[in-house]
Amino acid sequence: MLVLSAAYNSDIPWLKALISKQQLQYLLNRTIRFLGKLRHISITAVADISILKTIEKKLFGFVTMSYDTPKTEIASHHASFSSDH
Repeated sequence: MLVLSAAYNSDIPWLKALISKQQLQYLLNRTIRFLGKLRHISITAVADISILKTIEKKLFGFVTMSYDTPKTEIASHHASFSSDH
């Protein structure tokens, strides 16, 4: 996620073109949700969630979903992401 975020934030056009805003937001949210499932057993997961949320806020100005977001909202987001490609 760090490499994809760096590519998206790059000033190099061909590097920035490797990932769209929608793709990065989807992958960040999916990763945060996965790590959220591990937060009770892993302090590292909690730290990783914090890092990814900070990156998301810096890149997009807000955190779109928390790791407690209902699965129906994630499924809806996934469907809209899939229909874009």
